[in-house]
Amino acid sequence: MRIIVIFLLFVIAYAQDSLIYPEALSPQALEEFENEGKVSFRVSFNEKIDYRLKTQFTYKEFGLYLLNQGGEKKTEQTTSLSYSSKWINMGIGHGRPHIAKGLILGNTMMRFTPNLRNNAGIRPTKMTVKNYDYYKELVFFGSSIRQIGILLFRYDGTYCALAQYLQKEWQTGLVVYKNEKFFTEAWTNYKNNDLRASLNASLASGKLNHACGDVFYRHDQLSLFISSVYLHPEFNTVKTDSKWGSGLKPGSSAYLVGISLLHSSWRINSVAYCILKSDHEEQRFMLDLRYKKKTIKIDLSYSAKKILDLCDSDQFPFAMTWQNEESHICKMNVKIQIQKELQLICQLQGDLVHSRSYAGIIRLTYRKSGDLLRMQLSKCRSWNNALYFLRPLTASSYSIRRAPKEETIYMDLLYSKDIGTMKIYVLLRSEGINVGFDYKL
Repeated sequence: MRIIVIFLLFVIAYAQDSLIYPEALSPQALEEFENEGKVSFRVSFNEKIDYRLKTQFTYKEFGLYLLNQGGEKKTEQTTSLSYSSKWINMGIGHGRPHIAKGLILGNTMMRFTPNLRNNAGIRPTKMTVKNYDYYKELVFFGSSIRQIGILLFRYDGTYCALAQYLQKEWQTGLVVYKNEKFFTEAWTNYKNNDLRASLNASLASGKLNHACGDVFYRHDQLSLFISSVYLHPEFNTVKTDSKWGSGLKPGSSAYLVGISLLHSSWRINSVAYCILKSDHEEQRFMLDLRYKKKTIKIDLSYSAKKILDLCDSDQFPFAMTWQNEESHICKMNVKIQIQKELQLICQLQGDLVHSRSYAGIIRLTYRKSGDLLRMQLSKCRSWNNALYFLRPLTASSYSIRRAPKEETIYMDLLYSKDIGTMKIYVLLRSEGINVGFDYKL
């Protein structure tokens, strides 16, 4: 349970850091913020009517998770059950395992921000069943005695056996996977207040499948981070719990370096990586400038990305040629606490290469005595690239939207009220109306 709580706190912090980087947070992770309480219900009146009911019941060590959703013609139901005690942890239903860097590599160099600490190290293994239909089938049984943990599970047809050793500063683990092939994976991680270092590797068919490592070091106001990864030309994965970048394919190698400096009210973050392959190359550089005072917070971001692919030419003599894709995206996010109850957020982003691409939002939030009123106006357009921004979904969550090719204006007006342990809300948006509630038992 402690591991799950730590993970949720990490995700919440990551979500806050990603306000200016919505592409760094998966839609699934955002959806998990939707259910604040034990019972959550939402009905949407858009082009079609659909609903979602999520419930969670706990009694001592047992947990029951139910999901019922559908529309006018089709309904679906998902059920998950868990048991957790001091010595035993088990579950059956739909869930998500996280092991090392993600069931044979997943969460590096993709969906990251210049927040270096979030990118570093390997977090302890966790197994959770939840009431979300996008999770795969998961059955697991685990036991822990002191610092040693043993875990057996089946995830979406893959059978796994895992052993890990945890102590205050060290974490070591070994896991065996079986689907069409046998995979073995091992990792070790060291962590203290100023240093994080990890190594992770896997074998498939007796050959090195992948290897990666990273080091994060902090001294006073300065932080440094380096990371690298290698994939075998016949690289095989199991079921990644997140995605690699578009260029990290079998046979790739990747290298990353980052630096962070804190000075007075300013924080400067910078990170750069490159992915190399014989027919593909990807380079990215990100720079953050963050200013924070009591009533104002300013985030400035610059991200440059360049992708080279070796492709067949469509012109005589039809030789191989390099195709170039490039973007230079600038972002600005300003958060002003006008009064104790009133907050204003203005965000603007655009691509210096594609002048027709931009996305801007103005969000005004008023909170007082259990009442919440949130209004957002969004105007956006993309042109041969992708710009992402957040729109209100419920009183406690947002949805990720990609700017369409045509210039579009979105209006969102959300009102929420606390009635005892129940939070009810109404969301008026350009596409229709959402009505729902969260109830804490």
